[in-house]
Amino acid sequence: MFYFDTSFLVPLLLPEETSDRVDRFFQQLPAGAELVVSQWTRVEFISVLSRLVRMGELQTDIASLCSERFSILLTENLRVVLPSMADFDLCWKFMDRFDNSLRAGDALHFAIASNLAVEAILTLDDGMLKEGRLLGLPVDRGIK
Repeated sequence: MFYFDTSFLVPLLLPEETSDRVDRFFQQLPAGAELVVSQWTRVEFISVLSRLVRMGELQTDIASLCSERFSILLTENLRVVLPSMADFDLCWKFMDRFDNSLRAGDALHFAIASNLAVEAILTLDDGMLKEGRLLGLPVDRGIK
């Protein structure tokens, strides 16, 4: 089972330097691999689009199209899980250490993925990679 952070999915729908490599990553996954995101990922994705529109980097009609395509991607290719109370409790424990620079949203991703006992947590976020490694989690960039 593979869990995907929002940063790993954005390049599938918006042109970025990593878009081709992320696309190849998905093409090379083993057949039948379970691909998972959380409802939190949906919130983060729409937040990314909203921020880009506010900053004038993305037109509203393109953002709407990306949002629609993201919904299709989720429906057709990914299992979307709802964070549980156990996820929020583990998120709290990750944050309660005070010896890291972990952000709440990243801690929630980590908690959900940990409670699912995933094989890998895929992210392109350097800070998330660093913090996940410090926590001993199976974080991976997935691409070079």
